[in-house]
Amino acid sequence: MRSILRILAPFAIIFASSAAAAPLLSFSDLKLYDVEASEQQSFALDTAAIKPCPNSDSLADEPFRELSLVRLNARSNLSTDAYIEKIRWIIPGIGASSQIQLHYLMPSKIGSVFELPFAISNSTDTGKILFGSNLDLTSFGFKNVKLIIRSRDGSGNRFIHRLRIGIHFAPIDRCLPN
Repeated sequence: MRSILRILAPFAIIFASSAAAAPLLSFSDLKLYDVEASEQQSFALDTAAIKPCPNSDSLADEPFRELSLVRLNARSNLSTDAYIEKIRWIIPGIGASSQIQLHYLMPSKIGSVFELPFAISNSTDTGKILFGSNLDLTSFGFKNVKLIIRSRDGSGNRFIHRLRIGIHFAPIDRCLPN
């Protein structure tokens, strides 16, 4: 028994020390922003605009954000700057995905906040499409959307990060009552 512990002990120490090390690049706190002119986080993506609002005296349209964003925190523990080069959105269960080329700088040893495009108004301004594709976003219900981020540091090392964000896809009535 003692010889087994002697063999395993160095591995346990290596494992414990590597587990405590901070990741070189990390992303966290994904939040959807889908309310026009608002900094309020949303968990739902409005998939259909109401024009004009039915219960409004002013014939105003429903507040409908033309570009829906996902904001996330990034942290670089690298000794060189890094760049987000490419993102890919995948909506499981409907076969939807998009890939977008980017060039966002992530300064070394600094935390940053990024806004990534997720959805954009369609050509008639009545609905949304997945940014970087031609897929109409409709009432899919709740989906765990996957985000794959490809990045590279100043030395040419590549990193792949896989994240998820829960989004409810539905036509949301944001018309203000009289």
